[in-house]
Amino acid sequence: LSIWEGTTNVLSLDVLRAIQGGGAMDALCTDIEARLASVSHDRLSDAANRVRSATRRLLQRTAGLGERGSSTTDRADEEAGARALAYSIARIYAGALLLEHASWSLDNEGDHRAALAALRWCSRDLTPPAREDARHRAASSALALDYALMLER
Repeated sequence: LSIWEGTTNVLSLDVLRAIQGGGAMDALCTDIEARLASVSHDRLSDAANRVRSATRRLLQRTAGLGERGSSTTDRADEEAGARALAYSIARIYAGALLLEHASWSLDNEGDHRAALAALRWCSRDLTPPAREDARHRAASSALALDYALMLER
């Protein structure tokens, strides 16, 4: 909670910094799995497995972030992908929370609406590929440069 407001990119870079500090992903994954373990309804199991699978992909994506000896290009790629990474974390965690609530709602209220919302949320791609490569960054820089030149005219 070191930053509680700011641009999405500033917040995303802070998420990246927290992940690189170590331990944050383990704690997050432990919490997600604990929430999914409480999902007891068969109709929610496929969605829970989608969240588990997305969590594994997220762990693969974050493995080795900020390792010593990383090149400047590697760090630039990590920073360029920070926003997509933060959004993936948010989508996965939201899926886990929605499934946990849906299971509780089915058990305690007999209400199927929360399950429908969770199933709908979890049916999307929770970890879309990040556009963080050097080619994408170069194209973004070219667009920004052209825009800056246009403003000077």
